[in-house]
Amino acid sequence: MHTKLLRRAAELLEQGWCRETAARDVGGRKVRSTSPAAVSWCLVGAMDRALHELLGTDVYEVLGLDADAYDNAICPAGVLSELRRPLELLNGRVPVAAWNDRVCPDQDEAVRLLLDAADLVDPFGERRGGDELNHD
Repeated sequence: MHTKLLRRAAELLEQGWCRETAARDVGGRKVRSTSPAAVSWCLVGAMDRALHELLGTDVYEVLGLDADAYDNAICPAGVLSELRRPLELLNGRVPVAAWNDRVCPDQDEAVRLLLDAADLVDPFGERRGGDELNHD
């Protein structure tokens, strides 16, 4: 599942990328990354949206935060930090949100980081037949 989540997050970033918030609507306003109005996402927001799409998990509800509070929250331990670990291994251990907002040069590089992380988690990609090595 980890690989699917990372690849779906990359697809979302290909549609639109933003900084300084998890997601934005067509007018550039902050929205929840899980909102149907979202048209661009940061790396964290794209992963959260993919988690919502693939597993039905809404991180805002789980954490009890609105969009503004979520943007300023520290990543909680557990599943969310585990999902970000491959990204941080590839980006020099910089927290994902900070890398997105201050280090990442552009949308293409953000997409590349997610795809590289997916390859790190599952080096065989979709060429493999079984799920025995997958981190689902």
